[in-house]
Amino acid sequence: MDVVILLLQIGLLVGAGLIWLWLKGLPDSMHRRQEQLLQKELSSEIENLRATLAAELELLKIAHTELQAKKSEHFIKFGNLQRKVLTDKDFLAKVKSQNTKAINELNSQVMELGTGLFFFASDEAVRDYGEWKTKSSRGELDGIELLRTLGKLMVVLRRDLGYVDTALTEDDFLKLFITDWHTYQTVPDTDDKQA
Repeated sequence: MDVVILLLQIGLLVGAGLIWLWLKGLPDSMHRRQEQLLQKELSSEIENLRATLAAELELLKIAHTELQAKKSEHFIKFGNLQRKVLTDKDFLAKVKSQNTKAINELNSQVMELGTGLFFFASDEAVRDYGEWKTKSSRGELDGIELLRTLGKLMVVLRRDLGYVDTALTEDDFLKLFITDWHTYQTVPDTDDKQA
């Protein structure tokens, strides 16, 4: 009987030890389980966030592309209007002779393009355009300075289109339209020196 009691006591001690070990490991086990659940939940949320951000980034890229196209369209129209005003002798003659149709066409295009510049160009470009328009309408700029200021504005618009580090100058722009511009350049062109 003593042996049975001794075996029961040993069994009870072993059982109590096993229960103690199980209870001692229970918080760690619960913590690991909660950590796994939390990690799974966070991974799911991160994946959802990544997918949402990827979709938004794609929409931003599309919007940026559309904005760049719209900018290009307005800037080209602006350049064409300036070219017309500066080089179309028939149109200039009509404006100078106060031809109502020509003046209305010019005013309409200037307003439309000014509004386009306001919405699509940088602050610097809008301010430069406003200053150029004001000074040119008041006759404060002579012919060469008027062209040079227009060239500077066109370089600013070029930067707005994404050519931020452009090395081109107003002289480069003006040489495209004025064959003898090299005689008016402030900095001689290296190609002209070699010729």
